[in-house]
Amino acid sequence: MADVDRLFDEFAAAYVRGEQPDIGASLALAGDGADELARLIDAFLRVAPAPEPRDDDVAVMHARLGGEPGLLALRKRRARKVDEVVSDLAELLEVDDIARLRRYYQRLEGGTLDPGPVDQRVWDALRDLFVTNVRAIVRPVTTPTGESAMAYYRRGGPPRPLEKRSPMILSASASEPPARDAPERDELDRLFLGDD
Repeated sequence: MADVDRLFDEFAAAYVRGEQPDIGASLALAGDGADELARLIDAFLRVAPAPEPRDDDVAVMHARLGGEPGLLALRKRRARKVDEVVSDLAELLEVDDIARLRRYYQRLEGGTLDPGPVDQRVWDALRDLFVTNVRAIVRPVTTPTGESAMAYYRRGGPPRPLEKRSPMILSASASEPPARDAPERDELDRLFLGDD
């Protein structure tokens, strides 16, 4: 229970300082005490005064309302080029494959990479680069019907017509052969896609 108390104290202190503490990261650190920590944080947030929105928060929200992903808006607000961010990210994560890292970063920035399995080291590095809780602003892109735009079927050959219910999901024939086994994930893959 001492770990839960310490994690709660750290969360509350960061919140009072005007930071945006990452609830998910705190809960992950709590392990078996995650439920108790969640109850403490929930009770705290119910009575704590809401912080004044920062300029970044307002800009990100305006971008989202306009259909632009939050991380993209934040990078543009910071006047940083993709290559600069990727270079700094490569250094912080100790990654050599810059081209693949760039693809992963751009998918994350564009909202087409599921943020769920992204490793905490990536979020920490992005927080250091943008000086804000990037995890809190990254959301997957959704279709006009509210479905995730990340769900798609990758296949070889000519493209098939798009499914009617979602313009972002490709359909495939049941007669197609099953996809080959994907190659084993390396450390860079695991940073952005998890271990599955």
